[in-house]
Amino acid sequence: MSRDLLVNTQRHQVAHLTNAFVRLDNISLSVIAGSGGAIPYNSYTLYALGVPDIAQGDLLLDTASSDQYRVSGNPEQFDSDHLEVMVEKVMMKTP
Repeated sequence: MSRDLLVNTQRHQVAHLTNAFVRLDNISLSVIAGSGGAIPYNSYTLYALGVPDIAQGDLLLDTASSDQYRVSGNPEQFDSDHLEVMVEKVMMKTP
């Protein structure tokens, strides 16, 4: 299942990009299980058209909800057409 999102990004707690259009795809449970625990269950593959300046460690803030995602993989560019990278959902604790 995939979801289309508009996200704002932060790099080192400073606003970086605003309203970047991205798509999040679930990673197959069989792939996660086969990784021997190397891929957390709350991981997704992020796709972005064009090549936005997204780097490992950036924080992505969903503009429509309070969800946050941390870029955990190395972004891969494909033919200056799109970007793919693994992200992890940041789990918030309720006070």
